[in-house]
Amino acid sequence: MTKHATSSVFVFCEVEGRWRLGLIEHPRLGRQMVVGGHVEADETQAEAAVRETVEESGLRVRLLGCPAPSLPVGYPHARVAAPWWITELMVPADNHLAEPHVHVDHQYVAVAESPDLPSAATTSPAVRTASHGCAAVGSSASSRVPTPPAIAAPAAR
Repeated sequence: MTKHATSSVFVFCEVEGRWRLGLIEHPRLGRQMVVGGHVEADETQAEAAVRETVEESGLRVRLLGCPAPSLPVGYPHARVAAPWWITELMVPADNHLAEPHVHVDHQYVAVAESPDLPSAATTSPAVRTASHGCAAVGSSASSRVPTPPAIAAPAAR
């Protein structure tokens, strides 16, 4: 079975002193999900995570490192941000492959630099602006068009 590398991001931001999880309305699946998408040939999974977050939500984020051992002293290669989890998901045909396949999803955790979307003057025309980026819900006709995220409060126990 064909496998595609994907990255997704659990984006958290602080709104009025409380932490919220950013979600987007997925245009094809019609449900709220974390941001994410396919890894391009010229990027790492971590770079895809940051790019997809900006494309789909308009938010700039900082990936949070997960617990990991240090590289050996003097190791000559740069470290790439590791995902918190890697999962395999069976998916139906999509715009990348016309048959069912597997997404090997690299899942990251990130903090938004600001809960507000960038101003219209500094964003692509495709980014929909909202008065509060972490409190608005949006949808679009294509997953490549950014939509403002919704922030869900953690369920009460």
